[in-house]
Amino acid sequence: MKDQIADQAARWLDCGDQEGLRDWLDAAPEHRRAYGQLDQVMRDPALAEALTVHAARSKPSRPRPAMRWTPVLAAAGVAGLAVLATLALPQSRPTPRAAAPQTVIATAAGQSRMVTLADGSRIYLNGDTKLGLTKQAGGRQARLIQGEALFDIRHDPSRPFTVTLDHGAVTDLGTVFNVNIVGDQTAVQVYSGKVRLNGDTGSAMLDGRQQADLTQGVVSPVSTFDVRAKDWRDGWIEPRDWPLARVVEALRRRSGVAIVIASPQLATKRITGRLRLDEPREELAALAELHGFVVRERNKELVLAAR
Repeated sequence: MKDQIADQAARWLDCGDQEGLRDWLDAAPEHRRAYGQLDQVMRDPALAEALTVHAARSKPSRPRPAMRWTPVLAAAGVAGLAVLATLALPQSRPTPRAAAPQTVIATAAGQSRMVTLADGSRIYLNGDTKLGLTKQAGGRQARLIQGEALFDIRHDPSRPFTVTLDHGAVTDLGTVFNVNIVGDQTAVQVYSGKVRLNGDTGSAMLDGRQQADLTQGVVSPVSTFDVRAKDWRDGWIEPRDWPLARVVEALRRRSGVAIVIASPQLATKRITGRLRLDEPREELAALAELHGFVVRERNKELVLAAR
C-alpha cells in the first residue's frame, strides 16, 4: 500500500464526507483496497485495546484520549499497527472479558417474523433465517448467520448499526436494506438511504436502488434494481439472471416445501422472470418446461432433475 494513498484513505475515514468519499473510491481500485484495509484495522478490538493501554502507560496522569485515525498512524502502515498492538498489550495473559449478551432470533422454513428494536428500528426475517442481536455500548450490532432479512433502521450517527457477515459487514448510514445469504454469496439491496458494504478485499457505498454481492470477501460491481417491485415480503421474487439454486432457496424459505436439485450443472442454470413464492410446484413446473428439466415429488420433497 503506497503511503500517499494510505494517508488519503485515513483522511476520508476520519472526515465523514460521504459524497466526496464515494467519488474518491470510484477513482481507482487502489483507493477501495486501501480504504477497506484501514477500515477493517480500525474495527479490530485488539487495536482499540492496545491503543488504550499504550496511552495509559505513556501519560498515566492525563485523561485517556479518544481513538482517532490520523495520517500519522496511516503513514505507519497496517503492518506497523500490528506491531504496536503486540507491543502495547500486557505480557501476561489478560483476564478474558465477558462477551456482550446476544439474542438469537430464528424462523423455520415457511415462517416469517418482524422484530422491533428498542429504538424503533424494525427487522423482517424471511423463512429459515437466523439472526443474532448484540447489545453493546456505543453501537448496535447484528449478525446474519443464515437466511434473509430486511432492515429498516432508525439512523443514529452516534450509535451505528452494523450487520456482520462471513468475510464482511454492512454498516447502516440511515436506510432500508435487504441482506440475503445463499451459499457462499451474500446479496445486499438498498431500498432507501445508503449503506457501506465492506469485504475482506474492497468495499462499496450503496445508495437507494443500488445492489452488490459479497462472495468470499470480494465485493462485486454495483448495479441497480427496481425498488417499486414487490419482494419476498409480498410473496414475490423477480430474478434477473439468478442461478436456479438461488431461486430454489427463495421458494423453499417462503413456502416451507423441501426442494432438492439433483445435479450441480442444473443448479447453475440461469433464471430470469417473476415468480410467486407460495406456489413452488406451479412455478417450478413452468420453469421446467421453459428450461428443459423435470420436477418429481418424492417423500414430500420436490426433486429437480435434468431430462
